[in-house]
Amino acid sequence: MGRPPKRWRPAARAALALLAVAAHAAGERGAEAYSVESSASDGCHERFAREALSTAGYAAVPPPLSGDDFDLYNAVDFDTSQVDDNVYALSLALGVRSNDVGDNSPLAIGQSIALHNDPGGQAAHCLRSAADDFEEGDASAAAACRAFVEEEIGAALDAADAEGLPAPQLREEVAVSLLYQGSREVPVSTFYYHAGRALHALQDSFAHCWRTPDRAAIAEVANWVEYVAGKIDEERDGPRHDSAADECACSRPWGEPTYEAAVTASAELLAAISRPAPRAAREEAAREVIAAWLSHAPGCTRDNGFCASPDLADLAENGCGGWGCSMAAPGTGGAPGPAATAVLGALLAIVLTARRGKKR
Repeated sequence: MGRPPKRWRPAARAALALLAVAAHAAGERGAEAYSVESSASDGCHERFAREALSTAGYAAVPPPLSGDDFDLYNAVDFDTSQVDDNVYALSLALGVRSNDVGDNSPLAIGQSIALHNDPGGQAAHCLRSAADDFEEGDASAAAACRAFVEEEIGAALDAADAEGLPAPQLREEVAVSLLYQGSREVPVSTFYYHAGRALHALQDSFAHCWRTPDRAAIAEVANWVEYVAGKIDEERDGPRHDSAADECACSRPWGEPTYEAAVTASAELLAAISRPAPRAAREEAAREVIAAWLSHAPGCTRDNGFCASPDLADLAENGCGGWGCSMAAPGTGGAPGPAATAVLGALLAIVLTARRGKKR
């Protein structure tokens, strides 16, 4: 089935330029949800998931995109032109976005801030909770991230037929943001939606953690929730999460090997649950992948540069900086303050009304 192209209108492009300049002028950083695709951000997670799916292949032949699924494909509030036109790929994209946006538009700044600042939701992003202190906190944060990924993989594998394949009729209703409609309950493939949520946390572990030189193990886990609360003690709570690490549109010397590792890990996890095998075998294969990429390397401290982490060293030397890559220079400010929030809110209506028409 042909896929009509999605286009941006000139007014939308102008509004987005104004959005970036205004946010930079306010000197404040955007919400963390900007690592997923929106009219004002690059789709890092969607890109990684798409490449992983291309490598791993589908667990079963996707059903044709028609009826309600076709309507959903047209109605979601992100660009689906790079998403395969079937409900499995769409459900994977919705799942990989859900950790960051929930059922909100990615441009809904207030809701995004509340979601990312939730003290109980940090494991979904492979970040420290307030209780994860000192080096022991690295190990406990990594364990919480592994547990989140394993739980989501378990939910995906629960949604399979007698042969262990994701049957088309195995759906669940989830709340997502739809263009011009707001939050709505829609039916998605349970298998691929929860696989997407698992992939998001796994991918975040490459942006939110300093890794060992081979990028395989976690050396140090960053902190967001105490940083934005203004309570962080980096010796106790770990380093503050730097928003430059979330950018995947920049050309950074340190970014490419980290991105390659994130895509490789994503493909391995998706392949583990997609291969023809009984449920128990798939689950065990997934656990092996999770352990291989989300284990904590003990003994990584400030004294040894967190086990000579190349991510930390290169970020300090070559981080993006500047509003061409992120809304503000790395390490400046926290959550958006009143000035940036007011500017973004004023421009939001312009962006949404000018963004694009529905596909016919």
